Amino acid sequence: MEEKISMRKIYYSPFENSGNDYCNRMKSFLSSYGEVLPLNKSNFIKLFFLIRIKDYIFLNWIENSIIKNGKFNIFGFLKVFFLMILYRLSLGTLVFVKHNNYPHDCCEEDIKISMWAIKIFEKIANKVVIHSIPDLRGDYFYIPHPLYEELEDPNLVNSDSDNYLIFGRILPYKKIEQVIEVFPRNKNLIIAGSCDNEIYLKKIKNICLSKPNIEILPRFLEHNEIKSLVEKSAGILITHNDDDMIVSGSFFYAMTLKSKVYALETPFFKWAEKMMGRKYITLFKNLNELSTEILSDAYSESMKSQSNMIDLFGEKTMHKYISNFFDGKNT
Repeated sequence: MEEKISMRKIYYSPFENSGNDYCNRMKSFLSSYGEVLPLNKSNFIKLFFLIRIKDYIFLNWIENSIIKNGKFNIFGFLKVFFLMILYRLSLGTLVFVKHNNYPHDCCEEDIKISMWAIKIFEKIANKVVIHSIPDLRGDYFYIPHPLYEELEDPNLVNSDSDNYLIFGRILPYKKIEQVIEVFPRNKNLIIAGSCDNEIYLKKIKNICLSKPNIEILPRFLEHNEIKSLVEKSAGILITHNDDDMIVSGSFFYAMTLKSKVYALETPFFKWAEKMMGRKYITLFKNLNELSTEILSDAYSESMKSQSNMIDLFGEKTMHKYISNFFDGKNT
């Protein structure tokens, strides 16, 4: 391991991501396998003519550059295309971390061309990493999405409560207005997270005027504030399951908080429910079913847990898959 650290450089982009600790967690794990550095213009110019076959570049969320105002942007695509070609030619192994099948805010008519563009990026990269389902990795390299902090035990902290929580940035693609419309009036819902879209925020606030059981906290909340809300709730709702999503960052934050999750079905969530059991995550086919089950408190927990969040996404498992990645093992 010491030899790898002394010889390998790992260039990581973006190096910082305010409001999301994912990058810091990944950099922390990767630092056991090399020196983690920012992929900035200065580093790139210095290294462009030095072929370093042992080095790696990790690129995250590059698919967001191909969309502007919801539409496919050819100039954004070409910029990423040529940068990836340069990176591929100049440094050892180019790694594309595929977070989404297409950008969240992509309009429906541009989904196909956006997915085509992402396939092009995959072909340029030497390796493609996903955080999805290990058994369905195909040609991708599976590395688990990290928890946002290490946990000592997997015991859930939720209370036997009529309160539920939606946490994360308040964005139109999450279709929070649809949740508000069907949410039971005899239960309480808190929607907490920053919101830069004043039009969308006004829209959901207006819907809530007739539902005093729903509260919106449109601001950044500190970790301890969210933790307190979780402890006073029956769990966190994740209600976005469109085809753009591979995994949900909100799910991993919920697991870090040791919160029960109620979610709409996706391939990843079905796998998580199979592995962890309904003690940790309960799935629903649609919002109406979710609303009905919450109203009746009739959650089935018949599926026993095989694993928990530490088993699947903890430090030991992270290092197992990252070691396999650097050893070239897609297992």
